[in-house]
Amino acid sequence: MPKHYGRTRENKGMTTVELGGKKVTFKEGSLRQMLRAPKSVKLDAPLLRKLNKAEIGETYMFRGREIKMTPLMKKRITLGINLQKRKKN
Repeated sequence: MPKHYGRTRENKGMTTVELGGKKVTFKEGSLRQMLRAPKSVKLDAPLLRKLNKAEIGETYMFRGREIKMTPLMKKRITLGINLQKRKKN
């Protein structure tokens, strides 16, 4: 049996929240990392909605960088929008 030092593999950097009656688990900070955005940049709902308009495979500009929209990035942006809606209620 392998030894685990510190965190176990299952929960390393993961966060679980309840969203729409279902438990959702995601990597905290993964969208910010994909966008290469520093913590000083606020990823608010209007900005995320603007980014979400890009189709999968399209490239778009974000903070002076060209970034290609991937299916995973689209899912993470949508999750970010939904989590922000949840906090307001």
